[in-house]
Amino acid sequence: MRLDRVADLDAVQLGGHAGSDRYTGQRRLMMRQQKAKRAVAGLTSLLGGLTATLAASLLLASPANADIFSVCPSGMSGVSTYDTSCAFADNVRWAWYSQPGNIVTAYSPVTSQLYTMQCTPATTTYWPEAKRCVGVNSYGAGLIVFVD
Repeated sequence: MRLDRVADLDAVQLGGHAGSDRYTGQRRLMMRQQKAKRAVAGLTSLLGGLTATLAASLLLASPANADIFSVCPSGMSGVSTYDTSCAFADNVRWAWYSQPGNIVTAYSPVTSQLYTMQCTPATTTYWPEAKRCVGVNSYGAGLIVFVD
């Protein structure tokens, strides 16, 4: 079928004749609508992919992990790991207040070793302005201490 014949058929369907202002305006409107539909379809597929990715990330993400600690008998420190003693936690607290900087060295009376601990501000339900000090022992186990 020839192009001018297609234009005549389009014109009849759009309520005019080829070359008329009504035909031209209707044709432009139809082309814009088709272009907009394609754009919306592309955006929908993109957002659908992002939504699916977000949903999968939320489903597969590990749950948030808050530190739970036991307050030591001194009432001034707490331990959060099984490899940490209250005697060591009290020494970390002493090191925090006696050594400059956020990295301190504390002695463990249980293992008779020195450990380097990095302390950062933390908020707990027990102490509003605590410090969370983290280190690693010689076996690679994490040491977590909270000090007031």
